[in-house]
Amino acid sequence: MGGKVAVHLSSTIESLSPTKSFPRLQVLILLAPAPPTPLILPEEMAKQQLTAYDGIEAATFVIAHVLSSSPLPENVVSSLATNALAVNQYAIAAWPKYGMQENTLEEARNIILPTLVFADGYDKVETVERLMETFSNLSRVAEERNSLMVLDGIGHLMMLEAPDKLNREIQRFVDGVMHVVSQIKD
Repeated sequence: MGGKVAVHLSSTIESLSPTKSFPRLQVLILLAPAPPTPLILPEEMAKQQLTAYDGIEAATFVIAHVLSSSPLPENVVSSLATNALAVNQYAIAAWPKYGMQENTLEEARNIILPTLVFADGYDKVETVERLMETFSNLSRVAEERNSLMVLDGIGHLMMLEAPDKLNREIQRFVDGVMHVVSQIKD
């Protein structure tokens, strides 16, 4: 869900003239994003999405067995499940009913930012194959500056499962982009 929003916002921001208070974006980093193309689930799966967070047990199960591929601390799972249940019922229904079906492909093709897309083979939500679709749909202009990074053994909640590894890889990517930018300015 965040991936489609990030693609839409990035494309919109890039279309604006930069100002001192609102400069251009420098990079785009996506963690296990939904591809920009619509995803139409079979009816049964769509119904399952609507009930995945019906109670604390269901939410805990989804977090522990679908969204993560490695055990998370119990207090983290509990907090995530509690927060998932606190979300507005209309917001919960919006993703499978509308958000998944959004098509942000044109916006994705307008992005010329250096882009880093994280994927993992253990992610049951956004698979490497689907994320390769995201990567391939980014602007041809930025093709040489796009990166797809596959992190082994991490699930959809990669920021909780491997924060240090993500931090290192993001820092390496940003440092590389800033190095190129500084050479262009010189």
